[in-house]
Order: sequence, then C-alpha cells, then structure tokens
Amino acid sequence: MLGHIAVGRDSVLRLVGEEPLLSETETERYRTESDPITGEADDIIPLERLLEILTVGQERINVGFARLTEVELTREISVGDRQVQLGTRLHGFYFHDTYHTGQTDLLRQIAGANDKVI
Repeated sequence: MLGHIAVGRDSVLRLVGEEPLLSETETERYRTESDPITGEADDIIPLERLLEILTVGQERINVGFARLTEVELTREISVGDRQVQLGTRLHGFYFHDTYHTGQTDLLRQIAGANDKVI
C-alpha cells in the first residue's frame, strides 16, 4: 500500500514540476493492478526506504504547490483521452492518497495492531 501511495505522489510531483523519487521499475511494481505482494522479493522496496520516499516526496510536493498560481491550477492538461484542469487532477490525487492512507489503518488492524492510531 505504501509503495502504491508513493507512485501516486510521484505523479503529483511531476504535475507540480518536481522530480519523482521512484525508478520506472519501482513504479511498475506498485502501479494500479500490479501483482499483490505476498512475501519477500528482490523488487520490493524496504519499509525504511518507502517511509523516506513518502517523507521527501511530501516535502517536494509542498515546494511544488507553493509555486503554483491560480492561473496554472486552471490550465487544461491531458489525462488519457480527456482534458481536465490541473487543479482538478491534483484534487483527484489528493482523494487517492487519503483513500489509501485510510486503508493502512485497516491493514494494521488485520495484522493485529489494535492501538487505534486513527
């Protein structure tokens, strides 16, 4: 789940003019509809690095957002075969991030961590 969140944040980084943090290989591993992670494998990013990627990524997102103007947020961009405003696209990624962040609490509960973090 954390790798998938990092992929989404890399997309946001690109949209706000910042460099992504994951390689293409890492991105493929955690992209939507990728195979589930069920154990150890060479292409799995260690937890410590994932947490660092998420922290640094958020810092860079903040820098990129600070540069955006109202005019830039209304600029039309291509998403697949449709056009949307940059601000609308960024809002979609915000929803994506919060949705999956919420899922991490459910996964913690399933794993036995019943400490009510959220």
